[in-house]
Amino acid sequence: MATITTKNIALGSVCFTLSGIRKMWRELNELVAEQGEIELARLIKAEGQSDEEFEAYKNMARADVFKILGTVEFDNDDALHDTDPEVVKVDVGGPKIRFVYLSNITPYQQRIGVRPQHAFEVVLDFRNPRLLDATSVLSAPTPNGTNVALSGTRTGWQAGVEATVRRNIARTRPLRSWFHGEFIYDLFLLLCGVPLALYVCSLVSPVISSHFAAMGPVVTGAIYLYVGLCALWIYRFLFSYAKWAFPLVEITDQGTTPIRHRALWWSMVGSICAKVFWSFASPSGPLWKVWPF
Repeated sequence: MATITTKNIALGSVCFTLSGIRKMWRELNELVAEQGEIELARLIKAEGQSDEEFEAYKNMARADVFKILGTVEFDNDDALHDTDPEVVKVDVGGPKIRFVYLSNITPYQQRIGVRPQHAFEVVLDFRNPRLLDATSVLSAPTPNGTNVALSGTRTGWQAGVEATVRRNIARTRPLRSWFHGEFIYDLFLLLCGVPLALYVCSLVSPVISSHFAAMGPVVTGAIYLYVGLCALWIYRFLFSYAKWAFPLVEITDQGTTPIRHRALWWSMVGSICAKVFWSFASPSGPLWKVWPF
């Protein structure tokens, strides 16, 4: 008996289109039908079964066993379960798709009673992380269930399913995959967050010195600490906002809310960077004071 091998494929940061998902569904249907014909060709007629009954059983298997059942979940918690790829659509002004699940396992199990040897599950998770989620670990990668799980004895089956999924990806984004990885928050905390806190403290230093210096170094130090923590919260908000506005997996043509917020995020970050740059590069800034001429 051939050995069944399994494979799990993480797609990383990818973009899909509605038409691309429907096309992927139809192409996966063709692979499942092809595998069905291979298994039906090996099927042996039961004792006492007539040729007509045998052919009727195989036709039933073609129609009801070797097919894909998909689930499309929307952001209003409605879900559609169907075998028709055309359910992958978004109505104008209607809810957006947040989850797509495609598999050939359920139809096979419902009619045959066992899990198929050659099986796959395609999970496309378009959910966004929440802003300032206190329940998540900041250093952890962005939670996302997008995955392709394969099993079977034929390497051609696994390669065909993987190639079909990858062929219908509209765009892969390695940089965004890296940004949503683990310990990226900590990296940018050292590169951007802490320097931002020190910079904000330097900006308010004249105010603190003129109004609170008489209260003693302890109070002055506490105020600097408080200002620095506020600046770190600004960094945390911008980091979480970036993860939300630039999601790991998305459908490019369904017009989700995060897409419209990217310009706002860039304007906020650009304003902060321009302010910091001008503080150092302006003629009255410290860069000119230490420049050797």
